[in-house]
Amino acid sequence: MENPKYTRLPSLIISLYKNNLGLFLRIMLPVAIIAIILNIFVYYNHVSSFELFNPVLQRTIGNSPSQSDENNPNQPENSVSVRLDTNIGISPFPSAIYKEISSNRVKYNWTPNHIETTNRKPIFWQILPYPMIGNMDDSVGWSWSINIGIIEYTPLMLLIFTLCPLSIIVASQIQASEIDVPTGTSPLTAHSSWKYTSSKALKVLIIPILFLVMTELSRLIYVLFSFILPKLTHSYLGTVFTLLQILVTIYLLITFSLYNQCIIFENRSILEIFKRSYSLVKGVRLKFLLIYLLIAWIAALVSSVLMGSALLILSIFFTELVPIQDAFSLLKFLSLFIGGDVGVILPNQLDFLPTVLILIVTGIVFMLIVPLWAIVTTYLYNERIAITSEVIEAQ
Repeated sequence: MENPKYTRLPSLIISLYKNNLGLFLRIMLPVAIIAIILNIFVYYNHVSSFELFNPVLQRTIGNSPSQSDENNPNQPENSVSVRLDTNIGISPFPSAIYKEISSNRVKYNWTPNHIETTNRKPIFWQILPYPMIGNMDDSVGWSWSINIGIIEYTPLMLLIFTLCPLSIIVASQIQASEIDVPTGTSPLTAHSSWKYTSSKALKVLIIPILFLVMTELSRLIYVLFSFILPKLTHSYLGTVFTLLQILVTIYLLITFSLYNQCIIFENRSILEIFKRSYSLVKGVRLKFLLIYLLIAWIAALVSSVLMGSALLILSIFFTELVPIQDAFSLLKFLSLFIGGDVGVILPNQLDFLPTVLILIVTGIVFMLIVPLWAIVTTYLYNERIAITSEVIEAQ
């Protein structure tokens, strides 16, 4: 029978998060500032790319002026349109695509964030681990989809490097902890947790990168597969390969999910750290998967509600964002609490200030989510260490 101290995860998450949120934010703040600045730079780099790409795309898809352009022929040509929603915050894309959408010549699939012409097959059938229901009325979209993707190509992923100092704080406060929290330090301060983390700086920098590379390996193989045999990606074989890619990614994410704790609490080489995570997770991958899916689901709901609230508040101060108010009915806002995704597509690029504020809010929301992963993985690490010790003692 499982020890009761291993069954108190929900209450532990709530208490640790509530009691240490300020400390968590102070630990993440230096990295978060750099990540947000880089995210702003990347956003405007995408805008510049779309401005160059837009004329080529217009010639390729041969779009005609939209109805709004016909009504106002003096309206300046816009190169970049913007999508605002509670899932991604803000993202740019070429205005030529917006014109195709507004002229109803292109079907916009709101949830997976890709566009396909009505007479063209998608690159491959998407088999995703969550249900999707979506619709788009003019430029307003709504979908029901729990987006629990862990790997996102954004500079905000730099916050993954804060998991080690966050784990020290969590470990120091888990009652009856089996973890040897570093002695001679004061782990309840941001400075001391970073100080100890810096003593293992090389591993802290290298191992998260290796972790991301390994978990993305199956996706890279699929991309290579699609280039070598593009026709097969349209077939059922492509569907099978996609499913295998997803399963392999999930397997690797779970198998190496305790690497942060193995770095900070154990004195092992880089290879041994991954082996150690593998051995700790062995035999309980399904349990870990269910816990991670539940936490990811909760995190997705929280982030959607926070982002939706922030967009509505900003729309009060910036007239450019007023269309977001039209996208939100009371029912749609409440749908955020069960996985709804509400947003709008704007024909014009936003001014610098509202754009930057939305990107900053996105970074803050990300900061509020990251400690959940540190709490859960540190708890599970502590649990596995304790169980392993009990087995050894029993022998």
